[in-house]
Amino acid sequence: MTESSDTLVIVVNNDKVLEYFRDRQLPEKQLNDLETIDHKLQQGFQIADEFMTSPSPQDKAMFVANLLINALHDDDEAKIGLSCSYLANYYPDLKQVRASIHEDRCTIQLINDQVYVEESQIQFTPKDQLV
Repeated sequence: MTESSDTLVIVVNNDKVLEYFRDRQLPEKQLNDLETIDHKLQQGFQIADEFMTSPSPQDKAMFVANLLINALHDDDEAKIGLSCSYLANYYPDLKQVRASIHEDRCTIQLINDQVYVEESQIQFTPKDQLV
C-alpha cells in the first residue's frame, strides 16, 4: 500500500509503527507548543559531548527524530505526539523517518524523496519440493 505524500510514516526495523496525517488541523495550543520547541532548538542543544550552537534545519530534524525514536521505545505518547507533529509541520517534504535499532546502535534516516511503500515478502519453494 502506498501512502499519500501528505502522510509522514515512521518505520522501525522495517515495520511501519506510526502514520501522521498532515491534513488534520492542529489546535492553536499545540501549534504554539511547536513554535516554542523550534525556538528552543534554534538556541542549540547537546549531542553527546558537543553543544550545537547554530543547528541547521537538518540537525534539528535529526535531533527531533532521535527524540521520537526514543519516545517510541519508552512508549511516551506525549513526546511521540509532539516530536512527530514537529517533524510533520516543520519539514513538509519529509515522507519517512526510518530507524534501524541494533543491540549496540541505532541509525536514523530522514527520507524526503520517497513515500512509504509496504514491503512484501515472497516465499520461494525449492524446485525439488514442488509437487
